[in-house]
Amino acid sequence: MMVLITLRLRQNVKLTILRLRFSLTNQHNMPLRYPSVILLLLLALAACTPQDARPIPTALPAGDAANGEVLFTSRIGNQVECSSCHSLDGSRGTGPSLLGYGEVAGRRRSGMSAQEYTVRSIVQPGDVVVPGYSNIMPSNFGQHLSDQDLADLVAYLLSQ
Repeated sequence: MMVLITLRLRQNVKLTILRLRFSLTNQHNMPLRYPSVILLLLLALAACTPQDARPIPTALPAGDAANGEVLFTSRIGNQVECSSCHSLDGSRGTGPSLLGYGEVAGRRRSGMSAQEYTVRSIVQPGDVVVPGYSNIMPSNFGQHLSDQDLADLVAYLLSQ
């Protein structure tokens, strides 16, 4: 398969910017039938991989639970409100209820404090999926929160 990227400079003049020739084979050194499909699938997979995942902060400023409550009921980035998936009254939703969250957060993962667990569940939610729920929480919330906003949201959640 050959990939060419060409620019038309004038009516009959073309400039080839990149010329790449490659061949995909199987274990018997036979050409694969659908190398372009395989290449497209690999590119799609690469596009779905988080590129700018926020690292877990090691220290946060003091949190303001009142501002955290505002954040909990507000859109963060282009995502829905936390409150649209997480209830505060114990009812089951798309995400786990946060009723009594402050009491259980520190026991959910051995060796992790309630604050560490909560920060990780917001910034890298796939790492701490609650049993009985799927990993469907958007992984980019942390990218849209300042350290102060994250601290405020954590303070609010731990007050539940």
